[in-house]
Amino acid sequence: MPRPRILKVGVLNIKTQPHSAQKYIDLLKKTFRMNSPGKIRGSDWGMIGTLRESNDSVDKKYKVIFGTIYRFLNIDPRGDWLDLKRRKPINADEDDSVPPVPDNLKPNLKQIFYMFYPEYHRLFFEYKFITPKGLRDLLSSLFAEEKIFSEFGKVDIEIESTKEAIKRILKIPRITKLSIDFSFPNPDDLSDSDEKVLKRFQKQNIRKYNQVSTTTHEDGIKPDEETQALMNIARSNGKVTAVGYDSGERIVRSTIDHPLTEQIEYNPEHEMLHDAMLIASTRMLKRIG
Repeated sequence: MPRPRILKVGVLNIKTQPHSAQKYIDLLKKTFRMNSPGKIRGSDWGMIGTLRESNDSVDKKYKVIFGTIYRFLNIDPRGDWLDLKRRKPINADEDDSVPPVPDNLKPNLKQIFYMFYPEYHRLFFEYKFITPKGLRDLLSSLFAEEKIFSEFGKVDIEIESTKEAIKRILKIPRITKLSIDFSFPNPDDLSDSDEKVLKRFQKQNIRKYNQVSTTTHEDGIKPDEETQALMNIARSNGKVTAVGYDSGERIVRSTIDHPLTEQIEYNPEHEMLHDAMLIASTRMLKRIG
C-alpha cells in the first residue's frame, strides 16, 4: 500500500495591467506554445512542459489551468569535460571519447506540478523541486521573450508572503530602517481601505512604489495606520524589509523570508495530486484574502 505523501505548495502573484481572466489564460497558453526554455539560475533552466484547462476550480465557476513545469540542466555539450578516473580535463572538440549530446536532450529533469487560477491571477506550485524565487526568475525570463512582451507588456511576478511576516516586523522593539517595495496591485484586488491609501498613486500612473525610511530616534520608527496598510499591500505585491535592534542585537527581517506555503498529506492510492493541489490552493486563497 502506498504511503501517504506530503504536498508542500507555494504561490506567486502574476499581474498584467490592464488585466482580465482571459488575458492571463492567453499569457500562459502563448508562453506554453512558444516551447522555449527560460533561465532559473546558473545551468538550471526550465519551461512550461504541459498545460491543460478545466472548470474544476475552487468555486466551480471559473477555469483553472494546470500542468507540469520542467526543470533541467542546460549544459554546453561542446564545453570542457572532466574524466574522473584520470582526473583529466577533456576538450569535447578534440577528444572523441566524449559522446555527442543532441541540443534537444537535457539532463537531470525535475517535474513540478502547478495550478493557475486566472480569476485570482495566482499560480500555485509544488515546492519540491523549486523555490518561489526560482519559479519567479523562470517566469520572468519566459515572459520577457519578445513574442510575449510585445503582446502582454511587462508582467509583474511577486512572491506571496504570510501575514505573520508583517507582524514579526512590527514586533521589532526599535526599527531604524524600513523599506516598502511593491508593484501596483490590480484595482479589483484592493480592499476599500487599500484603495483609499493608493488613490493618489493611481492618479499619478505609478506602477512601482519604493519607500525607504530611516531614523536615529531612540524609539525607532513607529509605522502608523497608512504605513502599515502599505506594508500589507507589499505582502502580496512586493516585499517589506526592516532593520532594527532588540536589546542591542541587530535584527533584519523581511517578508521574502516567509513565503506563504501550505502543506497537506494525501494518499496517491485514493487521491490524485491534482485534487490535493485543489485543497491546498483553496486554503491558501482564504489566507491571502
